[in-house]
Amino acid sequence: MRNYGLDASDVELLPGTKEPLIAFLRCDRGAHPADHHSVVVAFGPEDAFDHAAFETLDLDAVGLGAEWLQRQGWIKSWGVGRHILGSQIFCYHYDPSGFAVEHYADGDVFDAEVATRYHDGGVAGLYAWGPDLPKHFIDLGMSPRRLAKVVHGLRTREEFTLARLAAAKRAYSAKPRPWTGRRFRKPQPA
Repeated sequence: MRNYGLDASDVELLPGTKEPLIAFLRCDRGAHPADHHSVVVAFGPEDAFDHAAFETLDLDAVGLGAEWLQRQGWIKSWGVGRHILGSQIFCYHYDPSGFAVEHYADGDVFDAEVATRYHDGGVAGLYAWGPDLPKHFIDLGMSPRRLAKVVHGLRTREEFTLARLAAAKRAYSAKPRPWTGRRFRKPQPA
């Protein structure tokens, strides 16, 4: 934030604590409005860049852009939907090198006077509508590489603990829409 002139618009916290999990960072443009976020940083064994976000014109541009990106070899990750924090219409892709990118439209804007907002983290706050969150979007699996990062984080970062990692996993493992997968029947006339 000091080096690049970014402000936090929203920070998701470990539920019931004041420990940050995800920070949505916007450009500090002073009195001029800036988009909700251009960069997202996430908690982990090493705090890391999660994705970059780029504004498009409107819903059509998000949808048409997604089609174009896929023709260019990008892999669609999730979307089209609408976020709760920032309220953007979103679509996520992985570029050919595996880098996560969000394209969005119709999002909130803030000037430098708007204070950072804090929220409990978890899947329930990720989106208002859209396709179900794919399992890969927040990868909670434990590969040998990730295990090595966890062990390294536990040994080198005081704030990184197994309890915090387990609590984050619980927050992002919950089913965001408990009604999905249920069978519905059309009501029969009486």
